[in-house]
Amino acid sequence: MTASGSGAPGTVKADVTVRLEERDGGTVLTYDADASWAEWSAVWVSE
Repeated sequence: MTASGSGAPGTVKADVTVRLEERDGGTVLTYDADASWAEWSAVWVSE
């Protein structure tokens, strides 16, 4: 699964692997995620 978003402070992106496993009559959910973000900045030059 891939998720991403953006807003006033910056952007975020996440890649997530989700695993479902049957165990003891139930379901076990495990996940592994890698997320990154970038802060926005702007430089205004006026003359």
